[in-house]
Parts: sequence; C-alpha cells; structure tokens
Amino acid sequence: MRTGNVFRELAVCLITLLPAGPAFAELVSVTGGFTSFSSTAVFGTSAGAYSTLNGNPLCPDSGCSTFLGPATVNFGTPQSSLVFQNYTFPALNPLNEVRFTPYGDTMISGTGPTHPFVLGTLLFTNGLWSALDASFGFTLTTHSDSAAFDNFTITDTLFMQVTPNNFASGTPIENSDFVYFVGAPVLGSLRAFERRDSPTGTNTATALLYGYIDSLHLSGFSDASGGFLDPGIALAPTPMSVVEPGTISLFSLGLCVVLGFARRGPKRAAGSAAASIA
Repeated sequence: MRTGNVFRELAVCLITLLPAGPAFAELVSVTGGFTSFSSTAVFGTSAGAYSTLNGNPLCPDSGCSTFLGPATVNFGTPQSSLVFQNYTFPALNPLNEVRFTPYGDTMISGTGPTHPFVLGTLLFTNGLWSALDASFGFTLTTHSDSAAFDNFTITDTLFMQVTPNNFASGTPIENSDFVYFVGAPVLGSLRAFERRDSPTGTNTATALLYGYIDSLHLSGFSDASGGFLDPGIALAPTPMSVVEPGTISLFSLGLCVVLGFARRGPKRAAGSAAASIA
C-alpha cells in the first residue's frame, strides 16, 4: 500500500463508525484552477537569460530591463496548468509545472468532514527555477443539481518550496522540492524528486486532492505517484514520510478496528442495539 492511501483509509474508517444519517446522494463536480502566479525572482531579458510562463515571456514587475526581480501575474480565468521555465545560456532549463485536473462527477451523500470526496488530481513537476519559491492562487467551485451541494467556493494559495540540493551526501527525499496549501498546512505537502537522483525515474509527482462541503474545504491528499506525501511542510522531510508505507496503513487499519470495538461495546449491548434497529 502507498502512504497516500492512509487518508482514504481513515476517512472510510471514520465514516463507518458514525451513526447513519439521512439516505440521500447527489452528483457533484468542481471547476477552477490557478488564478495567479508570483515568484520572488524571475529573469528579465537584458543579460541573455529570460523566464517564461505558459510559453509567454515573464518579466519582473519592474520591467524586462531588470536582470532579476519579483513578478506577479493575475489571470482573468482560472488556469488548469502553469508551466514556468528559465533560459540560461546555452539552453532552456528543465521546466516546472503545477496542474490541477478536476475529477468529474462524484456521488456524495452528505456534508461536513465525514463526507470527503475527490476534487481532482494535483500535479507538480520539479525542474530548475530562478527563485527559492513561487506561489499560485487557487480556487475551486462546486456544481450540483442540489442546492445543498451547489456553488460552494474555496480560495487558497498553493506554495512551491525549493530545497537546497546536496547530491554528494543528501538523499533524494532530502533533495526533493514540494508544494502545499497555505490555508491548509495540516494536509502536509506533495514532494517531487530531483530529476538527477530520482528513485522513481521521474521528477513529477501527482496525488488525489480531497475536500468536503460545509462551504468548501480541502481535507487531504492520497494516492501519491512519482513522488511522495509528507505530513509536514518543513524544509526537511518529516520522519513519517520515510516510514514503510505498509506500516502506516496497517496502523490506520488497526486504529479503525480498535475504535470499532470501542463503539460496539459488550456483546450484549451490541445484540440489543441490533435488535432495536431491526
């Protein structure tokens, strides 16, 4: 099992332990994406280096004659993907990308944190960049035929953290760069390896992004591929992110079993409850 499956297992576990609510379900989908891009350092065009965003020239806010400076770009409509890249003589550097792909119609049966559902897939490609960070405005809105689930919006910022690389003595996990949601740090981070020392053969990481409706909230990641999920957002990865995935998953399942037995109580009480429900 992947470490990313932990959130899904715990969510399912908690849902099964809660009393049954009203029996209704509706289709829900989301639209949205990235509303802005900003970085503390992009190249101008005065010294033979330059930066691009989605294939278009990207200059510092102070003008393209500035060698290196901060830049901010706002988009009129949300973008599904942001590809940002530098050219430094004699060639283009490996590209960076963040991308969000909505999951599509999902059947959900309630609101609140006990009813998480998949919003879509988040992708992060770890290339080379001229700054230690970049941030991306992010917004999603729900759509449903039911007013209980329709037109809820979340606005957040996805932050990219570039880590210092040490290919001589550092590990691929320590060298990996990562992204996380500023408004929901408890979700942890999605980390992508450097192309040079990637143990997975790729510098692109993906994960499912979950949310729930009570307004609209982000609630977790799962099913990481190409990279890994870290429960924290510190520069150094947390120890849990390198524990055997199976160990974490088994712990989650064990916790679920313990909670289940605690809820059921003695056999007589369980039998009486079953009889009263019947």
